[in-house]
Amino acid sequence: MNDRYFFNIFLVAFAFLLSATGILSVLLKMLVKKGLYVFNYHSFNTLENDYWKFGSLFSSNYQDNFVKQLRFFHKHMKPAESFDLDSLSLDRPHYMLTFDDGYKDNCQIALPVLKRHAAPAVFFVATQPVGTDELLWYDKVRYFYENTKKGKGLRPVFHKKKLKARLEEIKRMEAPERQECLREMEKQSPEHGPAMMGWEDIRKAHAQGVLIGSHTHTHPILAHLDKDEQRKEIQVASDMIKNNAHVTPFMFSYPEGDERAFGQDTIRLLENAGFRYAFTTSDGVNLDVSSPFHLKRIGIKASDPIPVAALRIIRASLIKGKPGTGQEDNR
Repeated sequence: MNDRYFFNIFLVAFAFLLSATGILSVLLKMLVKKGLYVFNYHSFNTLENDYWKFGSLFSSNYQDNFVKQLRFFHKHMKPAESFDLDSLSLDRPHYMLTFDDGYKDNCQIALPVLKRHAAPAVFFVATQPVGTDELLWYDKVRYFYENTKKGKGLRPVFHKKKLKARLEEIKRMEAPERQECLREMEKQSPEHGPAMMGWEDIRKAHAQGVLIGSHTHTHPILAHLDKDEQRKEIQVASDMIKNNAHVTPFMFSYPEGDERAFGQDTIRLLENAGFRYAFTTSDGVNLDVSSPFHLKRIGIKASDPIPVAALRIIRASLIKGKPGTGQEDNR
C-alpha cells in the first residue's frame, strides 16, 4: 500500500481533530512567539498539490485556499516590512513567502493575491526554462508519468509513488546517464506549452512588489558540481535576471535545499557574486539572521487546509538548533 497516501489521511484527520477541540489554537498561542517564519511554495498545479489523485502538471488551482492561508498567517504573525532581513526586529513573529522554480501559475494565481494582501514574497527563478516550453528535469519525469497508464481507484496514488521513487533514482545518476534517460522520456511524452514564467511575467511580478531571487540556471544540486560549474550556474542565472528583469538579485534559494545540497564553496561563490541571503529547505524558524546563508523555511502546499498549515507551523516552532543554520535537533 502507499504509505504516503495513508499518512496524508492521518495528517488531515489529526489536524482537523486538534482544530475542533481547540488544542491547535492553544498550541499556536504557546509556540508562535518570535522569529522569521518563511513559508516555501512551489507550483499551484494539481500534480504537486492533490493529496488523493495523481493530478496534472498543467492544471493549476487553489487560489481560494491560498487566500485563507495568507489571512491565517496574518492573524498570527506580522508581515516582514523589508527584504533587508538584517533590519527586521525579530522580537515578535514575522512572516514572508517564497516560491521556488519560477512556475507560470505563481503569476497567474499567487500574484494577484499577494498584491491585494500586501504580502512580502520572493520568486526564486531557475533561468534556463524562462520564456520557453522547456521543463526542469524533474518536471520532465513528472510529465512522462502523467501521460502513462495510471488506472482507476487508488492506482493513480500508487503510480505517484512510483514516480517519486523514479525521481530519486534519476537524481542519483551521473549527468550523462541522467540526460539520456530524460531524452528518452521526452521522446515518449506529448508536446506541451510553457509551465514556467516568461521574462514579461517576472518583470510584472517585480513591478508589483515581489522580489526576484535566483534559483540557479538549470536547477542542479550544487554540491554535485565542481567549483567552476557552481560558479557558472550562479553567475549565468544572476546575469540573466539582471539583463532581462532589470534587477540585481541578492537572495538565493538552493536547489533541493537541504544541508547536503551545498557547501562552503557554494557560500563563498554566492558572497562573491553579491548575494546576501540564501534559503535552504531545512524546516524551522529563523530566530535571527546571524547565519544568512542557512536560512530555514517551512514547506507548504497551496492545497493545505488551514489546520494542516497550522500543524506545519507548530512543528517548525518545536525544532531546536542553532538559530538560522538549518542544523536541527529534534530530540
